Amino acid sequence: NALLLFYIPSLSKSNHSQFIIKINMNMTKAFPLLFLLKAAVLPLVTLAQLPEGWKMTDRWIGFRYEMTGRVQSVGMRHAIQAKADELACFGWVQNKKTKSIVGEVRCNISNGKKMEEWIRSIKNHPPGSFVENVDIKHYEDTKIKLHFSHFKIVEDARDTCFREHPHRCNDFEDET
Repeated sequence: NALLLFYIPSLSKSNHSQFIIKINMNMTKAFPLLFLLKAAVLPLVTLAQLPEGWKMTDRWIGFRYEMTGRVQSVGMRHAIQAKADELACFGWVQNKKTKSIVGEVRCNISNGKKMEEWIRSIKNHPPGSFVENVDIKHYEDTKIKLHFSHFKIVEDARDTCFREHPHRCNDFEDET
């Protein structure tokens, strides 16, 4: 048997009550019903006005960043990882062949803004580094492409230059 639970916000702007539908049925009947309900209910749910703070974008921030300058072999990735751990952010950082550093960050909004401000403000930290430019691209849906449960230093050989928007790296920006 399968127990299907559906959470449906109220469609009324003045009433923020929710409905929870519970269906207990045989598994062979559950899958077709699940797809039918998804097709019928999902458009209604997306029309619903969720209260302030309920949407993922009200609570999270996600962005891709790239730093250029003297940023490799000076401890920059470890400094970024330490700051992300301090702020309870997750994501990744990596050296690029172009001698820059690239990564993605996802945090709650408060700490995400702190992380972004910290990344933008780095000039000569750690010692021996010099940041010439920082490029940050915010993700509207806040979702990062490579999702880890912590902040990870990704091995240099891993391909993190994605072609798809919104995760597209600078190497592909000239393509239409």
